[in-house]
Amino acid sequence: MIYPLCSQTVAIYNAGGGENAWRETVIKGGAFLEESRGETENGLGRAARRGFLLVIPQGADGKTFIPPHEFDPDTARAGEYTLRAGDRVLRGLGGEPEPPPPHRADVNTVSMTRVMRGPDGRVTHVEAT
Repeated sequence: MIYPLCSQTVAIYNAGGGENAWRETVIKGGAFLEESRGETENGLGRAARRGFLLVIPQGADGKTFIPPHEFDPDTARAGEYTLRAGDRVLRGLGGEPEPPPPHRADVNTVSMTRVMRGPDGRVTHVEAT
């Protein structure tokens, strides 16, 4: 599959075991990240809302997505990464001394799109919001 809009660079920060333990993965020039801002209103007033859509094709920047239940950071091979609820995403190369602040780019949901033809059912791309 071809993903012409997936040309941005993003840094993914996987939450680790400790409070400040984060694992960074950079996808160079192979992702799509669209951020949105808005407001929600309830009986108590208005609140700012931030959201995003992240799309990463399998194999982007030579990286391979591994589903969270199969991913082990201690045995992961070079180029393997995962994405799960609680992780954070930042546009650009990353390299920050710390991951983005909470609620700025927190991943809430992750879905994998798979090839529906054939027996392998391999992942074609990953989406996170």
